[in-house]
Amino acid sequence: MKLSQKNTIRIIIAAIMLLYNVVLFLIMGDRLKTSIFWISYGFIMLMPVLFLLLTFIPLSFTSGTRLVLSLPAYRVILTYGGVEFVIGTIFMFCQRVVLRRPGFVKVSLLVQIPVLIIFTIMFFVMVLGANHVSKNYAAQKQDVYVLGQLYAKVSAIAAKVSSPAVASALNETAEKIKYSDFNRYAELKELDDDINNTVSALRISLDDEEMGMKLAKKLDLLIDERNEGIKQLKKLRG
Repeated sequence: MKLSQKNTIRIIIAAIMLLYNVVLFLIMGDRLKTSIFWISYGFIMLMPVLFLLLTFIPLSFTSGTRLVLSLPAYRVILTYGGVEFVIGTIFMFCQRVVLRRPGFVKVSLLVQIPVLIIFTIMFFVMVLGANHVSKNYAAQKQDVYVLGQLYAKVSAIAAKVSSPAVASALNETAEKIKYSDFNRYAELKELDDDINNTVSALRISLDDEEMGMKLAKKLDLLIDERNEGIKQLKKLRG
């Protein structure tokens, strides 16, 4: 049975945690373990635990962007693990030196808590930023699909109309649609609806050359109006 990527990651993390604990407690042996040791140990072990939890929490990114957009969040956790490992290890092995200084427990907390807070903020900033990119990607993907469908509909109608002149006009309009800006804007919704209604009217006028040509010209003008409208909106929005 082939393990999934997530299960493989979970096994690797669990193995690293086990190995770390075995090595650490073999090195420490029967040495006295003060509050500083256990505080630092807890902070160090927090990273793999968080990483394990993250494998059970699906990040809501659009399909096709999950791997790329998840990487910054994972890197933040791994970086925190590296930084905390160094800091925590220093405190662990300095505990005997500062055993007679009770205030050093506060120092260990004052160093490690801010580090955790900083990386937590970085993690959520990365996730929120990636989520924003994911939503924009999903919206653009939908816009590309809608424009592609419009092109396909007009091309299909051009192939079915009885009049060569209407077919030629529709093919030219289809080419305009193919290379149009795929973005949709709320300000142009009425125009988009008018385009769709015109395409629907063309479908029922396949054998009516006069009506077909009239609708073909109207559709061409609407596509030109849409393209110009998008240009103007982009200029206004910078």
